[in-house]
Amino acid sequence: MGASDEHQQLVLQEEIDPINYGAVPSAPTTPKDLEDDVLRDGPPPRLLSPEVLALLMQYAGIGFVNGVLPAVIYPVLQGYLNAEGTIVVSATVLVQLPWSYKMFLGILSDCFPLGGFRRRPYMLLGWLVCCCMLFMIASFPEAAPYYGDPTMHSISPDQWTEAQRQSINPDAPDAAGKYVIPMMMASFGYLLVEVPADAVVIEYAQREPVHVRGRVQSWIHSVRMGFNALGALVVAVAFNGIEYGGSFDFSLTFPEMMFILGCLCLPLGPAAWFLVYEDQVEPPKFSAYMSNFWGILQKRAVYQVA
Repeated sequence: MGASDEHQQLVLQEEIDPINYGAVPSAPTTPKDLEDDVLRDGPPPRLLSPEVLALLMQYAGIGFVNGVLPAVIYPVLQGYLNAEGTIVVSATVLVQLPWSYKMFLGILSDCFPLGGFRRRPYMLLGWLVCCCMLFMIASFPEAAPYYGDPTMHSISPDQWTEAQRQSINPDAPDAAGKYVIPMMMASFGYLLVEVPADAVVIEYAQREPVHVRGRVQSWIHSVRMGFNALGALVVAVAFNGIEYGGSFDFSLTFPEMMFILGCLCLPLGPAAWFLVYEDQVEPPKFSAYMSNFWGILQKRAVYQVA
């Protein structure tokens, strides 16, 4: 065998994967090799290592914000401002709308690295957008409630006194619109964090041997769902005051909640930048990436699940 034949054989064995930026490992020789091999070079991630803890922090923040923003729409827009039903429904849809573009953000992260990094810059940028929107909402002057007397929530309109009718703030529903777009952009911000974070989770999982593979993913989703439930619980407690149509004698204002949320998210961007590990890469050829992507979409295991 000549030198050129040997070189060609090595090239075939070390085909470059345009999505993962790494050499595709050659096929294992035995079933045991298939079971024991890791899918990516590098030591298996430790759950208490800084890189994994930083990733868990990202998902804790994502889960908490995703638990608060959709849940706060009804008590604030409907209960406090008495906004029209169309505004409440529009806000609910728009806050969830960025999730429809998750695939495109994944392509953006894969194909257009910033400074040679595909994940960390986008995570930092996402938290920056999210925090800016949350602090913007917190800076808005607090609108007066629609019902000047909070007890009017539980009284039939035909039993209102004349003084109670005079206390109604007719301009309150108009204040609801200014919150919708910033809330949608905040959702876009933390989605911009989740997409590259999901890719980092996969890269970490590929470094795990088969007998523990998926451990990081299990922790990630447990943390995310746990903090999602915690965020919804915070809204249920903090926005159940009488001014929101509830029965508690204490509550938070909407700007206060957004300020607290922004402060909680503020350290997550630096944590993603300084602690999450990723290799520096060169941008892939976009046509090769999309060709590979189209091939994956045509696989039965993909289109049947989708």
